[in-house]
Amino acid sequence: MKFLVPTFIIIVLIIFGVFIFGINKKSTPKPVSVAQSALQDYASTTAEVRLTIDGRVVGDDTHRAIRITIGRNQRKVEVIQGYQGNIINSKTQDSNESAYDVFLRSLNSAGFTKERKSKVVDERGVCSSGNRYIYELINTENSDMRRWSTSCGAGTFGGQSQAIRTLFQNQITEYETITSAVEL
Repeated sequence: MKFLVPTFIIIVLIIFGVFIFGINKKSTPKPVSVAQSALQDYASTTAEVRLTIDGRVVGDDTHRAIRITIGRNQRKVEVIQGYQGNIINSKTQDSNESAYDVFLRSLNSAGFTKERKSKVVDERGVCSSGNRYIYELINTENSDMRRWSTSCGAGTFGGQSQAIRTLFQNQITEYETITSAVEL
């Protein structure tokens, strides 16, 4: 009896310790995941979304890219020459918060922020005879995003590539006219 009471107390303390200090794996709390903001939450901010279509790998003088940037107050398309980003043509058009909100909702539905795993994290030089597509969310306070895909199928972008490229191109009035001379 003299040993029974102390043994009982030790067993109770061990069981109590397991539950209190989380030694039992079943009682370990699961990590809380923070939901990523929906794109439309950026409609009233200075955040912008951007698509860059980077052409095939050729000499600097003939390399071209098209960059479309959409924000709350403006829509812009730029034709870029070479690998150093020289803008050779651009057009800026007005926008508004309501239009931007609808555009962001459309991008969100098409998976603009979806990411897929890739062993290659840098798109430069990938799919050299095709195009690289860079999808960005920029000018946010702390959640800028950058994903990419290629016409060869590689990349970190997990959304609906063609649908999103079409959405961006449709934001620019006379997109076909502005970019018709660009060889990608």
